[in-house]
Order: sequence, then structure tokens, then C-alpha cells
Amino acid sequence: MPYQDINIVLLDADLKEVRQAIATIQQKLPFLITLNTTERKRLFKMETSDSHLCKRVSMQHTAIGIICPPVLI
Repeated sequence: MPYQDINIVLLDADLKEVRQAIATIQQKLPFLITLNTTERKRLFKMETSDSHLCKRVSMQHTAIGIICPPVLI
């Protein structure tokens, strides 16, 4: 799936603030881990049919506002 180019301009102050926020997240949630290449390759990947289902559910949720009828909840 190709990605469109993303153009963004961040001021130095904004970039510093973003980095501080990331550092705060890493400090508050130390159990988050970084996966190496081998670990990432072993992760379950979504199949094409699953991807289409997710897109359809997302479109329905956007259009109707619910994923499943209230009767089923």
C-alpha cells in the first residue's frame, strides 16, 4: 500500500515539546517494549480479507455511528 508524501514543518520549540511528551510516555509506561526485526516479523499479520472487513466496519461506523445493533449488546 503506497503512502502519500507527508509534508510537515515543525518549529524547534514544537519538536522539543514532542520529544518531551514521548520521554514522559516512556517514563510513565516503562513496560512498553521495542521490538527488534525478528520479533516484528513473528507478529501476526492481518490477512487481506481481514483488512477489507476492517475497512467496511470503519465505513459503517462513520456512516451510522454504531458497529453492531444495540439489540446485540
